[in-house]
Amino acid sequence: MRMNYFLFVKNGTLRSGWRAAVFLLFFILPATLFSLAETSLINSENGTLFFAVNSFGLLVLSILLGGIAGKLFENLPFKALGASFTNGWLKHFSLGIVIGATTLCLAVLIAYLFGGEKFELNLADGDGAIVWSLVVSLGVFALGAAWEEAFFRGYILQTFDRSGLAWLAI
Repeated sequence: MRMNYFLFVKNGTLRSGWRAAVFLLFFILPATLFSLAETSLINSENGTLFFAVNSFGLLVLSILLGGIAGKLFENLPFKALGASFTNGWLKHFSLGIVIGATTLCLAVLIAYLFGGEKFELNLADGDGAIVWSLVVSLGVFALGAAWEEAFFRGYILQTFDRSGLAWLAI
């Protein structure tokens, strides 16, 4: 009886900590294997490509395993993870982009005004290089942020939140 209480809540569902632990175990092994395989396949000099491919793989793995864990442990639909298109998603996404870009620009402006940042355009490579650098940086950082959000605020945070333990996950 004591062992059952240690593993399960009264309704027979696996406790949130155990659900999160199983999710982490099933995430760590393929994520490690993926990163090792990727390291051997991608030239170490191209860190941008490595980071982008790695982030994309971890994003897919986080969403896929989160959906499987939700269905397996709590019989939740995939959309419970928050990674599905609902009404108004484009408006919310656009608003998030605007707010994020505004706060980032404000932080850079403050640092610039107080002398913590200096900017110089390197026009030797032309305007195309500047635009390309900005586009690649945006893509790489967006992928990195997306996988971190899917991993940390996806299944783990939500399973603790459903158990009334969101403060622990946060």
